[in-house]
Amino acid sequence: MTLLKTKIKNVINLANSLVGGDNGLGDNNRLIFNNDNGFPVGKNNGFFVTVAIAIIAIIAIVVETRHALSLQQLQQQQLQRQQRQRQRRQQQRPQYSNLAMIMFLVISLSSPLMAQTGFDADRAFDDLVAQCDLGTREPNSAGAAVALKFYQEILEPLADEIHLQNFKYDDPYADRKLDLTNIIARFQPEKSERIILCAHWDTRPRAEYDKYFPKKPIIGANDGASGVAVLLEIARQLKEAPVNPGIDIILFDGEDYGAPGDLQYYLIGSRYYVDHPLHPLPRQVILLDMIGDANLTIKIDPVSYQSAPRVMEEIWAIAAEIGYDQFQFVPGASMYDDHVPFIEKGIPAIDLIDFEYPGPDNQYWHTHDDTVDKCSPESLEAVGNVVLSWLYRQ
Repeated sequence: MTLLKTKIKNVINLANSLVGGDNGLGDNNRLIFNNDNGFPVGKNNGFFVTVAIAIIAIIAIVVETRHALSLQQLQQQQLQRQQRQRQRRQQQRPQYSNLAMIMFLVISLSSPLMAQTGFDADRAFDDLVAQCDLGTREPNSAGAAVALKFYQEILEPLADEIHLQNFKYDDPYADRKLDLTNIIARFQPEKSERIILCAHWDTRPRAEYDKYFPKKPIIGANDGASGVAVLLEIARQLKEAPVNPGIDIILFDGEDYGAPGDLQYYLIGSRYYVDHPLHPLPRQVILLDMIGDANLTIKIDPVSYQSAPRVMEEIWAIAAEIGYDQFQFVPGASMYDDHVPFIEKGIPAIDLIDFEYPGPDNQYWHTHDDTVDKCSPESLEAVGNVVLSWLYRQ
């Protein structure tokens, strides 16, 4: 109200200046203020022009002041409503006891983002190196015979059962039989719910993309030894700390035998297994292939995602949770690999593979540059830790 009176007084003074002494009308034309209530009154007869100007201005001021007061009241009401809403939300929140809060903090501190699976990446890398030291491991080679014993010696003390699935296969490129062996290590074979973890242990009998020696077999540090190395270390962890489902670790033979374009002569071991499986059948298959690349980048195989999208999303989420940026949730190449025979039988299967070795040009793949120095323990750790973390959540 004081602000309103001040504005009206200023208007009266302005009106007096417009029609006052300066125009020869004298003080009789002026308006004065009543000292008791602060509102204007006439002095003597007043002057109608002065009154008209003052009335119009006063009306405008009153309207403006009421509008300002209305906005101020609206803002105050809005602030009061917000305060009441905050109070209600505080009352609705669950009230934790001090003991519960302490327990929550203890659990949080004891469960860091870094997965604590026990996976030993250095030991896994030693297994990768040891396989390469055996020489090339293509079917019917001396290296393959030694490698078979190497795998048995590691897996037999760890697994509950070991099965050697021996079979012969007509060599499509020579007049001979191929002696092939799938190695199956079973953990908790009595359990009906099962998951298969697999990789191929054979190496390619040729290096068709090598500049100098395309007909010689490759050592297969990444394409062969890396997936097996991770599975051997996972076997050690499963021995010490079993997971809920039964696990079958399978090392397939003859995956990489076919010449370029001869798809019917690839995946020989996995195709034989799905036709002669151990029962019960798995609810999920996870294949590891070419996961040792020191510049590891595992993208989404569209074939795998179509088969088991939820499992793919869970695994990539775990990788992100732990902090492994080697897993990139973007589309990669569609893979024709050992997971395909399972998918064709209606069994969900995925392929964890880095098909950019070491980059999009894939320049080390099927060449003699696929050697130990192109691989790293860190890459094996990322894959082994993520897969084990996923298994422990099943």
